[in-house]
Amino acid sequence: MSLDAHIPSLTSDAPLLDAAYRIAATDLLRSIAPYKGGLLGYDASVFMAGEWYATPWTRDAAINVWNGAGLFYPTVARDTLRAVLARRGETPIIDGEYWDAIIWAVGAWAYYLQSGDRTFLSEALDATRNSLLLFESTEFCPESGLFRGPAVYGDGVGAYPDIYAHIADNGSVLIVNATGEQEDIAVQNLRWEHISKQLEYFIKSPTLLLRQVLPGMQRERFGRIIHLGSASVDVTPPGSSAYVVAKSGQLGLARAWARELAPWGITVNTVAPGWVPVERHAGVPDAVRQAYSSTVPLRRLGRPDEVSAAVSFLVSEGASFIPAPG
Repeated sequence: MSLDAHIPSLTSDAPLLDAAYRIAATDLLRSIAPYKGGLLGYDASVFMAGEWYATPWTRDAAINVWNGAGLFYPTVARDTLRAVLARRGETPIIDGEYWDAIIWAVGAWAYYLQSGDRTFLSEALDATRNSLLLFESTEFCPESGLFRGPAVYGDGVGAYPDIYAHIADNGSVLIVNATGEQEDIAVQNLRWEHISKQLEYFIKSPTLLLRQVLPGMQRERFGRIIHLGSASVDVTPPGSSAYVVAKSGQLGLARAWARELAPWGITVNTVAPGWVPVERHAGVPDAVRQAYSSTVPLRRLGRPDEVSAAVSFLVSEGASFIPAPG
């Protein structure tokens, strides 16, 4: 595609704004690729989750359209939204993680406002209604009056609702799995801001969470705290100084908390599985995956369900004598 032919121009009295617009619009264009899947029964151009990704994602499709992509490429926007629908029997529903479904509905409504496509609106209302009925029966918590899980973004086992963890009923559990952007920064370019941003994710976040749940754990004299760590602490890849120092600090937190909180019946552990590919790694080339696999003793990558199994065990009664080493 010619960039000049497909990206509407923007000229303002703010050159930096014009440049930012051009970068964002170019990135959007580069994410367009042929795809067939979901309820899209034919090969069509869609917005992939990113330039190097192999599939569209429910939330990215919705957010791109919501933010105006449908004004640039209305056919691509419509086909992307259809590509992340699925069928449950004969019933069309919104596919992907269930907490992404609501944001899909918002994106679909935005597309209708941008295009006036009432045929698509009818399809979207049908899929949204069916999905809500499904989630009301599977994910709604009558006690709280809320749906379980995060609102939109929820990568990793720490984002999954407690109902999936198979934990004891008489205790409190904290799974610390906050993360953010993990940039490769050569040491000569490293600045304090890079480190402090990682400390926000991996030191400040666990500390604030602990302050919220600790009184209840101490009152019950039972608790399970699981940190999702990183193998990068032991095998430090180049350009990862900021990330490694923050994850090392998180490991130190876990060890200090384990020793201090053990008398209260509260265990603290860290699960550090190494690289476990999830949705956001869909575009990683096979050569990179194979190179990493060759460094793993089992010569393969781990799976999210294997990580969640380890976490589920550590929060169970069977792990009551397994605190992190001090």
